[in-house]
Amino acid sequence: METFIYIISPLLLLLSLTNLALNSRTKYWELFTLIPTSFFIYASIFLTIISIFIHPLFIIMNVLSLMNFIPYFDFTFFKKKKKTANLNTIKFVGWNTLYFHPKNPQLIADEILGKKPDIIFVQELFKISDKLKDTSFVDNMKNFEDPIGYLKKDDIKRYFPDFKYIETSFDRGIISKYPVKVLKEHAINTKFGYFIASVLVNEKEIILVNVHMSFIPNFTFGFDEKKEAFRNLYEDLDLYKDKNIIINGDFNASKSSNFIRNLFNKFNEAISENVFGLHTSWSVKFPFWRLDFLFFKKSDNFDIVSAKLFENGELSDHKGIEAQIRI
Repeated sequence: METFIYIISPLLLLLSLTNLALNSRTKYWELFTLIPTSFFIYASIFLTIISIFIHPLFIIMNVLSLMNFIPYFDFTFFKKKKKTANLNTIKFVGWNTLYFHPKNPQLIADEILGKKPDIIFVQELFKISDKLKDTSFVDNMKNFEDPIGYLKKDDIKRYFPDFKYIETSFDRGIISKYPVKVLKEHAINTKFGYFIASVLVNEKEIILVNVHMSFIPNFTFGFDEKKEAFRNLYEDLDLYKDKNIIINGDFNASKSSNFIRNLFNKFNEAISENVFGLHTSWSVKFPFWRLDFLFFKKSDNFDIVSAKLFENGELSDHKGIEAQIRI
């Protein structure tokens, strides 16, 4: 075991130093953050514990290695000052529902409606084959497949009858009690992309951006496609930099990713500013990760006064976001 530690500990330290050397502007940083992160975090924790019984030098090396992974965690260290809401607020809910159709759409709708929202963002409004329609959530995950179609406005209206304004774009939907107008759609392919809409709340305009970016499944495929999609998103957001804006969805990128860092540099983020502690939103492969964000541009007459994550593991592999927005 001691020989094993002598070999692995320096390797972990070298990996950490390499991690520091690869800055966030390189392609390889992005790829590194996507696949091996959790494995090396667990390995470093395990080896650090073992090293306690072997030699202090191993403790130092492994602790340094472990500390180097801290940026991969989305953690708010200091509790924010509590904001005071006023009468001019609306309730927002955003959620990647993981196949709205097969489990039971009414259960998902009831979960969302129970939060009494005014504006709802939904991703993965998929229809899949009928053979999965009545199976359990776990079985649906085992038989994960591409969609054969998407829920249309009339489909959604059945489950949200009190919401007059509904707009969809592929698997993404905006469901609102206030008038909504689609401004632009950007499709990466038939499944991923984003769309931009305008909503009037008490005669005040808010720009809404519903995002569902692609996931990079391995070390090379899809990176350039995703990089181009984010570049387009940044350019479109610049057009509305002076507007009240809400950007929400499943970005399929963690906070350590340069994709998300660019957004943090330009916008406020509701969960980071309002919730103390560790923030995670995707439970399948990387339990430490948050892939779902709510960005906004704070101003004197526009702010998010409270926000939190919610989850229902029977209905989705993602946590949703609910927020109180001051207009």
